[in-house]
Amino acid sequence: AFVLIPLVVVAMFLGDLAFLVLALIALILAGVEFYQMARQAGHHPLPLVGIALIALILLDTHFRLNRLREIIVAALVLTMFTALFRRAEKWIVGWALTFVGAFYLGGVGAYFLLVRGLPNGLEWTLLAALSVWAADTAAYFAGTYLGRHGFFNDVSPKKTWEGALGAWSAATLVGGLCALVFGLPV
Repeated sequence: AFVLIPLVVVAMFLGDLAFLVLALIALILAGVEFYQMARQAGHHPLPLVGIALIALILLDTHFRLNRLREIIVAALVLTMFTALFRRAEKWIVGWALTFVGAFYLGGVGAYFLLVRGLPNGLEWTLLAALSVWAADTAAYFAGTYLGRHGFFNDVSPKKTWEGALGAWSAATLVGGLCALVFGLPV
C-alpha cells in the first residue's frame, strides 16, 4: 500500500496516458481475479477473451475510437460459435460470465477514464479514490473491533454489518469533505 498509493496518486495527477496505464493494469488484474473466482466456483469462462475485452473497452474509450459496438458483436459471435462446438457442460454460464466480467470491469473502468478527462476530473477522481480508501479502512477497523453480525458469509466469512456501516459512514464523510474542499457541485 505504501508503494502503490503514491503511484496511483501520481497517475491520477498526470492523467492521460499515465491514468490509462494505471486503469489497464488495475482492471486486468481485477479481471484475472474475477475469472479465477468463476473457475473456483466450477464455471468455465474464457478469461483471455474477457481480459482482452476489458483492455479493448478501455482503449476504445480513451482514444475515442468509437468501435466498441463492432468489438462486442465480434466477440459475442466468435465466442458463441466456439462455445457451441466445445460442447462443454454448462458452457453458457462460462460464456455469460466472460462477458459479465468484461462489461462490468471494462465499463466501470471506462467511466473512470471519462470522469478523469472532465475539466474538474482530477478532483472527482480524487474524491472517488479517497472515499474508497476511507471506506476500506473503516470497514476493516469497524469489522475487526465492532463486528458481530456477519453478512455475505458465503462470499467472505469475515464481512460484518458493522464493517459495512463503518465503510458507508467513512465514505460519506470523506466524500463530503472532498466535495467541500475541492468546490465540487454535489
